[in-house]
Amino acid sequence: MNKLSKLLKNRRNLVFIDLEGTQTSHEMIAIGALKVNLNQNNTIKKFHKPFLRYVKCQGNVGHIVEELTGLNDDFIEKNGVDFESAMYDFKNYLSDCINNCIFLSFGNHDLRIISQTLHANNDQCKQICELIFDNHIDFLKLIQEFVKDNEGMPYSLINYCKIFSVDVKKPLHSPDNDAINLAKLYDAFLKKRQIIIEEYKKAITKGHIIAEPIIKVIGKLNSNQNVTSQEYEQYIRGYIDDKLS
Repeated sequence: MNKLSKLLKNRRNLVFIDLEGTQTSHEMIAIGALKVNLNQNNTIKKFHKPFLRYVKCQGNVGHIVEELTGLNDDFIEKNGVDFESAMYDFKNYLSDCINNCIFLSFGNHDLRIISQTLHANNDQCKQICELIFDNHIDFLKLIQEFVKDNEGMPYSLINYCKIFSVDVKKPLHSPDNDAINLAKLYDAFLKKRQIIIEEYKKAITKGHIIAEPIIKVIGKLNSNQNVTSQEYEQYIRGYIDDKLS
């Protein structure tokens, strides 16, 4: 079984999530999600309508978060619901796939927001939160193995979208839109294999990756065997296919 299918646990329901949190306490102030159904090759078969709720918090939003997202204390107080209501609505959104889905986010900060919010609310909604923790994929961890910037660091969600020519939904930093953009990136990542191969070559060339295909090449050279550029390409493609097909 390849790496991605193992992470997906062979499930056909995927939920892309994006959260916004307060600046200092990291409490949830907004949750966006997009539920999709997958094909057998793990690409997206069907997009459902996105989900969005604003969530009241105990702490202040903070000026940096306000500048980034446009959300402030007055807006959250006026438009937000309590955490329990937000998670109740989220469970209803998940509906019958709630026990048969995988949650995917860009990075692990969203899990920290859930954890901090759970603690601030005396473990209310612990069951749905633990379900997310136990069935979560960090997509950033997956994509950054193959695609890095010139310093060997991961790109932002939007810059990854540019690399894979994803039509970005705006405004940015609205959790429902970011969940949609993440879903589009996921699908493009699986479908545009040649982009991954070329970006992976760049990362190898700059010395940012100790790559399995390179180890195979070196092994053949150490055995006094010649390696062609076509074989090198095959090693790379085979490695990526094993991880992502």
